Amino acid sequence: MRKILIDCGANDNHQDYTQKFGIGEEKYDDFEIHAFEPNPTFKRSFSDTKVVFYQKAIWIKDERKDFYLEPDKVGCTLMKEKMEADPGMTDKAIAQSINTPIQVDCIDIAKFIENNFDKDDLIYLRMDIEGAEFGVLNHLINTGIASYIDEFWIEFHRPEIVEDSLLQKISLFFNNDGIGKLKIDPSSRWKPEITTTN
Repeated sequence: MRKILIDCGANDNHQDYTQKFGIGEEKYDDFEIHAFEPNPTFKRSFSDTKVVFYQKAIWIKDERKDFYLEPDKVGCTLMKEKMEADPGMTDKAIAQSINTPIQVDCIDIAKFIENNFDKDDLIYLRMDIEGAEFGVLNHLINTGIASYIDEFWIEFHRPEIVEDSLLQKISLFFNNDGIGKLKIDPSSRWKPEITTTN
């Protein structure tokens, strides 16, 4: 059995992985770490680490997509709707970001997991992907690849950019097949309604 950490939206690698995943120093060397971050600003942050780095955005298929950079280049997103709904940005900053996206390579995370790992591997999946987490979770659930994941660590962003039916579907997953597998980032703007315990 392999032990895998998959970091989606790795940003600038400002936290070490013992903090990000809470695995403890003594267990850190047991894990393979795969980090995905499309923002070109952050590539150099991974040059001297044991992390396998992919300059790609996490998505539901392999393709090139527009990627919207916030002025501070930290909270960047594939989701134009997320940028438009951000109350922390001025109209000018929103317009600048929406009118000047960059193109990035995206990876189908379900296919990546299925092609590289086994269902009996220990897999931790962290997602801080600025609004794309809803569609990506839906894809993982629909493909059955969500069942490969032992723990999800997720920061949920703007729930208002997705349909209520998708929020209900995600809540249902974490109350059934995904019960006990979710850790929510304290910065989350939404959390699934968990009504059952494992």
